[in-house]
Amino acid sequence: MSDVLGDTRVETSSWSLSEQDSFSLTRTVRYVHPVNAPMAPPAASATKEQCFRRFGDEGMVLETQTVVNDVPMADCFYIDDRMLVEPTPEGGVALTAAFEVRFVKRTMFRKVINGTSVIEVTKGIRKYEAYLRRAIEEEDAKAKVTAGAEEEGEGEEEQTERVESKGRIDVSIKEEGGAAPPPAEGEAA
Repeated sequence: MSDVLGDTRVETSSWSLSEQDSFSLTRTVRYVHPVNAPMAPPAASATKEQCFRRFGDEGMVLETQTVVNDVPMADCFYIDDRMLVEPTPEGGVALTAAFEVRFVKRTMFRKVINGTSVIEVTKGIRKYEAYLRRAIEEEDAKAKVTAGAEEEGEGEEEQTERVESKGRIDVSIKEEGGAAPPPAEGEAA
């Protein structure tokens, strides 16, 4: 996934049981990310603290707190995001992503920081969506080949239909505490 986002020097700790509860896993990810912001360097180091929870067959959630270093006013804010993955009644997957830019200090650049962050986080989520769609399509293609090789005749069509239904993914993105993020390329505003 790092290559999709353009991240470099990625260091990821192993998942470990959370100290807060016995049903969450946590990890830390450190990396260098390209920056497209006014008065900022072309790349900046960042740290993500992630918490993962799975709720049986009902879904899972990944909560992340991202701190960006090496950019102006980095000590004034961090970004919280939450990705919820759950099954749909049609047999697909729904990914709901929500995020918020949280300010911990006052700054006269709040609007600039918020606006740039919303655009960058939304772009990242859209890239993640595209990555997931490709991964699902690849898995569906592998499953079709396997299903076709294992089953011949009438059952093959049913198997293929079932496998294809797994490939659906619905994505919604919400900026918490603010307006909806800009639409993806090709979407109506």
